[in-house]
Amino acid sequence: MAKRIIKRKTPSGRITILIKKAKGDYMKCSICKKPLRGIVRDHPRNLRKYPKSQKRVSRIFGGYLCHKCLERVLKESIRKEVLKDLSVNTL
Repeated sequence: MAKRIIKRKTPSGRITILIKKAKGDYMKCSICKKPLRGIVRDHPRNLRKYPKSQKRVSRIFGGYLCHKCLERVLKESIRKEVLKDLSVNTL
């Protein structure tokens, strides 16, 4: 895991070194690769300590797709169903 080194001057005048662990990257949409909103940003190892409500959004495909891609996927699937129903009804 990547680490970040920070030099700090204490009130006594000593310079100390702080080693901080880097946060993980933002969770990304699997289609458009934009960062997902409403999901906590932390290293995957530390995601265990967060409750389920902070690791995903409460909708279908929450934590996997952004809302725009989800809307697009749902519209495409509904259009396919409607076209299939229309083709069955015309026969």
